[in-house]
Amino acid sequence: ITKMTTNTITINCKDVPRFDRPESKNDWNKIKGSCCIIENGVTNNHSLELSFDTIKDLLPDQEIQLNESLDSEDKIILSTFSDYVDFCQNKKNLTLNYFDNVTGVTGRHTFTEEPIYLLNYNVNHHPTLRKYVENPEYIEDWFNKYMPIYKDMIVYGKRHTWFFIGPKGTKSEMHTDHDFVHTTIQQLDGRKRFFIIPDKDINLILNMDQEYFKYIEFKLAEDKNCTITDTKGTKDLSLLKNIRLYYSDLEPRDVINIPSNCGHYAESLSPSISVSRDFIDERNIDLYICSIISFISPEFTQQALEGMPVDQSNNIMK
Repeated sequence: ITKMTTNTITINCKDVPRFDRPESKNDWNKIKGSCCIIENGVTNNHSLELSFDTIKDLLPDQEIQLNESLDSEDKIILSTFSDYVDFCQNKKNLTLNYFDNVTGVTGRHTFTEEPIYLLNYNVNHHPTLRKYVENPEYIEDWFNKYMPIYKDMIVYGKRHTWFFIGPKGTKSEMHTDHDFVHTTIQQLDGRKRFFIIPDKDINLILNMDQEYFKYIEFKLAEDKNCTITDTKGTKDLSLLKNIRLYYSDLEPRDVINIPSNCGHYAESLSPSISVSRDFIDERNIDLYICSIISFISPEFTQQALEGMPVDQSNNIMK
């Protein structure tokens, strides 16, 4: 630790490992278990075409919902996709309506340089959108390999595909992904900085407080240290003094591999476009399916965990 105050702690930060694009299944197997950057890792030709210069021609214009950050999703800001793309590039200001799902407050605001983020832009079974989020070809994805019907019905819906688009300063607070999925984030335009906390380190904290990281910011300081700030001043930052922390900047065509339960924080260093699609394999298939079943039917899962006979008349297919 180099410095610690009531609301701030500065700790050492190491580089996320970087690798060349895997050329074989064996190459992928060597690196898939760790969070790492794959340089020039994007292989999808459709994705490679997507940039701020082309995005309005390639993706459909439609009504979209914007948020201030991953952990500020209660405030919904309404825009059109085309107008928002121009806003990201500082080509225009936006006067937009917003509403708060919690308080019911509505209003209208002119956004100039605020980092409002397009977070929940999913494929949602749109035939044009799905081709841009395919995982790199070197990844062995069991959704593709063994579950094609499930992939078409579920994966290309709302929970497993993501377009992350935003101006400079947009961020996703430190979090782990849902349902034990692995994911890759493919950087298509602009630059994005990631901070990574390995699964064992972040789980120790999240097991005590699921919302511990909600108002915590990570900033790169001098000499590859990281300054961590609690913007609300309510958390015990000494819990972070012994964690392992890594960082790296994602350049266009880079891919970051994020294994299940690995904590990650992202901030756009410039206007940024990235895409993501969750995947499963032999490492997380059991945990993923148990998590999905638990989400659909907690009673079914609890009975199974306790070794009790399961009432098949009330099974998950209903």
